[in-house]
Amino acid sequence: MGFFLGFIPNEQSNYEVRKVVGNLGRVFDGQNVNVRWVKPETYHITLVYLGERLGIIKKMLLDLKLKKIVLKKFSVRLDKANLGIQRSYKELVYLSLLSGGDEIRDMLYQLGLYGIRTKDYEIFIPHVTLGRVNKVVSDEEYKNLSLDVRNVNKDLKVNDIRFDVKEIHLIESSEGSISVIKSYPLV
Repeated sequence: MGFFLGFIPNEQSNYEVRKVVGNLGRVFDGQNVNVRWVKPETYHITLVYLGERLGIIKKMLLDLKLKKIVLKKFSVRLDKANLGIQRSYKELVYLSLLSGGDEIRDMLYQLGLYGIRTKDYEIFIPHVTLGRVNKVVSDEEYKNLSLDVRNVNKDLKVNDIRFDVKEIHLIESSEGSISVIKSYPLV
């Protein structure tokens, strides 16, 4: 179980991401690499991971802080499918953002001013997680998969996927599913 603040794409964008995953899956199947795909109903962008537990007092303080902060609405436009968000985290399959990332980073900074932050927020890369490769890939496999993912991006049209962010959600994640605990409207 875990708690985080984040954004959830609308139904149309979710549907379009599902189509991307279907096409992207062929790349990994073609190289006999198994991927643990995220359930489509859990697609989201994490803003701040809050931890495994969120006690009543911590939740009340968070609620008070989030009601004080004025955060603006913005739009997200996805960019492309990628493999490996960092050299040490090569197994992540995700969609990067073409636009909206700067607004999300600014929002993260604003939350940090109120004491709502994670320890690694300096290296924060906004993204939509699609899945994780089931094995440790060799450098050669990583290179081949990355090249294939880059090549298939031309046909995926990920940058056509857009959605407006009108609220930030307090989300609980448990056993491969997510549920919105509370939503905070953006201005």
